Amino acid sequence: MVASSLVRVAWCGALVVATTLGPGGDVHAADLASAADSEIIQTFTDLCLNRFPNEPAFAQGAAARHLQTMPADQVKRYLHDDPGRGWTGTSPSGPYVVTIESPPYHACAVRRMQHPSTAFQTNFQLLIANWAAGQKLSAVPMAPAHQVMNGLSINATMQGINRPDGKPWQRFMALITDYPSGQSEVRLVRQFPPN
Repeated sequence: MVASSLVRVAWCGALVVATTLGPGGDVHAADLASAADSEIIQTFTDLCLNRFPNEPAFAQGAAARHLQTMPADQVKRYLHDDPGRGWTGTSPSGPYVVTIESPPYHACAVRRMQHPSTAFQTNFQLLIANWAAGQKLSAVPMAPAHQVMNGLSINATMQGINRPDGKPWQRFMALITDYPSGQSEVRLVRQFPPN
């Protein structure tokens, strides 16, 4: 419980830095993106950080958010040939998708179409670093990655989490996929790679 309180404080502090008012106190589009950023990060924190991989806890969180189970063909759209399950949800900033990929890569991800703020990936990294510190774990930043595939531009920031003995344990990723149409998909992932 203490760790999740640290996460909320750290994220709120990051959001305040990212939010600015225009002339006359008007909210800029970037501020609306920051609100959407906050919402998707809070959803990820609740479902993937605080509950996953505990199945009963995750199910309770999914029920509290009124998530709807996706049929297998829709799950395949997100996970391709990897085994797993998926749900859809709606929040004030729009619809989103939650997926759980089954081992060998056990992962929880939250994604949606939105225009992220410029601080989105940095704020997510700060959240994970503070969570890791609260858990007495070390977060290891990994080199950012950029890839262009099938006309899509994908930018990823990643952090590894090591066990107290220093061995790699899990990875956190924030991915932004830019489509030629001008739309963007944000995806936050917690992944336990195969042992």
